[in-house]
Amino acid sequence: MTGPLDGYVVVDLSHHLAGPYASQRLGDLGAKVIKVEPVGYGEWTRVRPIGNHWIGSVNTSVIAVNRNKESLSVNLKSPEGMEILHKLVERADVFLLNFRPVVAERLGVDYEAVRKIKDDIVYCSVTGFGEDGPYENRPGQDLLIQGFSGVAWNAGRRDDPPIPLGTFVADVTAGMNAATGILAALLHRERTGEGQKVAVNLLHSLIDVQLQEFAAFINSGQLYERGEELHAHPFINSPYGIHETKDGYIALSMAPYEKLAGALDCPELLAYTRWEDGQTHRDEIFRHTANALKKRTTREWIGHLDSLDVWCAPINGYAEVVNDPQVCHNKIFRAVEHPELGEMKIVSAPIGMSKTPPTYRTAPQNLGESNTAVLQSLGYTAADIDGLDQRKVIQNNPPKSFKI
Repeated sequence: MTGPLDGYVVVDLSHHLAGPYASQRLGDLGAKVIKVEPVGYGEWTRVRPIGNHWIGSVNTSVIAVNRNKESLSVNLKSPEGMEILHKLVERADVFLLNFRPVVAERLGVDYEAVRKIKDDIVYCSVTGFGEDGPYENRPGQDLLIQGFSGVAWNAGRRDDPPIPLGTFVADVTAGMNAATGILAALLHRERTGEGQKVAVNLLHSLIDVQLQEFAAFINSGQLYERGEELHAHPFINSPYGIHETKDGYIALSMAPYEKLAGALDCPELLAYTRWEDGQTHRDEIFRHTANALKKRTTREWIGHLDSLDVWCAPINGYAEVVNDPQVCHNKIFRAVEHPELGEMKIVSAPIGMSKTPPTYRTAPQNLGESNTAVLQSLGYTAADIDGLDQRKVIQNNPPKSFKI
């Protein structure tokens, strides 16, 4: 079974997370993704996976974000390497990179240079802060973007420091936006024959995640500050947040205070009768709720509150998430076959399609493992490929280990 993007070719020069996430999504949907990596050790995450997690010689970060791709190792600083890239572009539909604009221009892979090779190319640039402006040359790293975007002030107590998010939400959100933009541009090209540039940046993507919060602030001018208690969000009425139970923690959403008072056997909450009380008395409400929830275990509270239609949830760790019945039912985690290690687990694509579901091939095991196949498709002979390898334009024998 082929995917809806079968026949489309993506040339992917991106690295780290945002760009590779976008191209992986296109690969899940059937596109042929050629990941162009530097000779030597390839892209940075081949050497430095998060948490330094390796399974034998396999890097878990590469496995996570590079399935359904081919790896081509090319020295783009050499004329012959750029010639290979030009041949790829001639046959490509999408060109993706996440270099800073000045780097793309220096390498000769900016939009104007690429469109001269193929006028109808869909060119996608993912940057940290945008294509130009005062932050153009700043490093667009996820935590730094969290700092610029305001999101780190949305949870915690009044006197707590800013709280960073425990995942790379700016990168992944930008990757989603990039994939969406690419698909829209491909549709436009189908209708008109025109290619175009798609520009996505992490800062805009993470501010967009906070669209409700910013709409409230920029229209009212009112700044919602954190309270004395551990509210989950300064804009949402108390006791919205995470509370301690007798044996763990529970997430509690919103409920009318009269209903909540009965559910928690907490008569103190009956004093709050107006919707506005959830803001003006939020710390007191939070403390009353927190004290009540410490009287039972998390499981006891979940069963009791569910029966009363009071919205709540456990606070799962990773082990609980993997075994959660809904997660298992949705088949969010699945296995792919690795040529060395056999079955490996991955997070599946979050896209359901009845006719053309996502496909799964494990990430390229070795840097440049697709060199011969890709170059032969461009018209290079075996002798040509051997010569390119000898001149270090490509790399057919990468290091045995990337642990340096």
